[in-house]
Amino acid sequence: MAYKLTPPLIQEFYLLKADKEFSITEDPTRITIRQATQGDEEMRNELLNSVLWIYDEDILEKHSFELSNDEITRKEVFITLASCNILDSTNLSLFRFEDNRIAMPEVLFNLAWGQLPYIYAEEIIECVHIINHHWVLQGIANNG
Repeated sequence: MAYKLTPPLIQEFYLLKADKEFSITEDPTRITIRQATQGDEEMRNELLNSVLWIYDEDILEKHSFELSNDEITRKEVFITLASCNILDSTNLSLFRFEDNRIAMPEVLFNLAWGQLPYIYAEEIIECVHIINHHWVLQGIANNG
């Protein structure tokens, strides 16, 4: 029997290390991460294949555009974060979701992401890589 398309794996995580750091004891911080699909992989690869084109006296030169690890992991979170109960300073959800995907423009996601304490961002990234472990292996292969 041929492969039958199934929904991607989705797993809930509690951000216990970060909550401990901030003495959160009630209503622990929870996130849900979705396994990347082929479309998600292509979206991530678009970032990795970014190219900067420079013209010098009408001669086209092609230069690789360098990305930081932070830009790559932020994109990975944007692609796979399916839910999160972190609140902003006004007690509204920091991120918006619909159908297990971020439901806000990436530029607004980036602004919200930038407000997180580093320890929360780091733990979210760890969870993303638990579900999408091939991204960690790709990073090792590309850097090693």
